Amino acid sequence: MLILVVDDEISLCELMADILAEQFTIIMAYNGKEALALAQAHKPDLIISDVMMPHMSGVELLRALRTDPVINHIPMVLLSAGNSGQAVMEANAFIQKPFEIEVLEKTVARFTRTNHAELNLGAA
Repeated sequence: MLILVVDDEISLCELMADILAEQFTIIMAYNGKEALALAQAHKPDLIISDVMMPHMSGVELLRALRTDPVINHIPMVLLSAGNSGQAVMEANAFIQKPFEIEVLEKTVARFTRTNHAELNLGAA
């Protein structure tokens, strides 16, 4: 399964990638515009994105994804240190920064188990 991790803080992006790389294939982007291009090219199974980023915020990325019929089904988890009320409503999940590694892992597991189950049902 492929996960796109997006954060303008390179060290945090790399930390999340390191945590998840044992179980998943990870691609990284450092802003929303780059993430949108990668999502369109690679069609990841899950996107984890910071809210506050240059060039295109996580919320703008989410809205752009939802308007593209090829990738609008991809679940998106938003991360933010601030109060992102509207983002919480629009995203599939929300993680408050700073976060515990276990919270990240459990959130990812929720979506990857769902996708895996749908793939298995489709193959039956």
